Amino acid sequence: MRKLAVVLMVLICLIAVPVEAKDQPGTAAVTQFTIAADHSFWKNEEIHLSGYVYGSLFFNLNDSYLAFFGYGGPKFTLGKFNVYPMVVMLADANAWSPGPSLWLEYTAGKNYFFLEGDYYIPWLATSHGNSVVLPLHQYYSTFEYSRTLKDDVNLGFMTEVFGAFNEANPGELAFGPTLVLKKLKFWAFYDTTPLVDGDDYVGLRVKLTL
Repeated sequence: MRKLAVVLMVLICLIAVPVEAKDQPGTAAVTQFTIAADHSFWKNEEIHLSGYVYGSLFFNLNDSYLAFFGYGGPKFTLGKFNVYPMVVMLADANAWSPGPSLWLEYTAGKNYFFLEGDYYIPWLATSHGNSVVLPLHQYYSTFEYSRTLKDDVNLGFMTEVFGAFNEANPGELAFGPTLVLKKLKFWAFYDTTPLVDGDDYVGLRVKLTL
């Protein structure tokens, strides 16, 4: 009962952060949703190698931005480490953007670490016309730490960086606490938007893993 009360308090705090942000000058609240699924195949125990695919659908409620991220490649298991050298495809209203992606995963008891780096190369525009210009080459990186409690409850911290390679500063630099309840993940974040001074965001992202 005490543990349930703690989880509920954390969940309420996570949801309350974007609501309170509306009253902060120069700060707006955002709400985001992600649905994700993955699958491992061709597992070879002798060389600790398997195939891996992952897909996620991202939606930003505030500006109706919708994007699909698809990943595929080998998964190497080296003791407590998992290494994923993969190919990624980002598809949104601007373009189809393939590129390389590298994931590093480390699990030590109840502690979990995750690091990701993506590079997107816009290839095909998703609209016609002579004036259509492909987006710039972009990058994405995230780091996450979490600790497992009882009953598949995880508490942690996550940071996320996204930007264009020709810009000195990233367009997004977000960080904040995470709460995972089995397949449902909540991330309350503060986005400093280094590229646009004074245009910060506080938000909540809800992720469902199928």
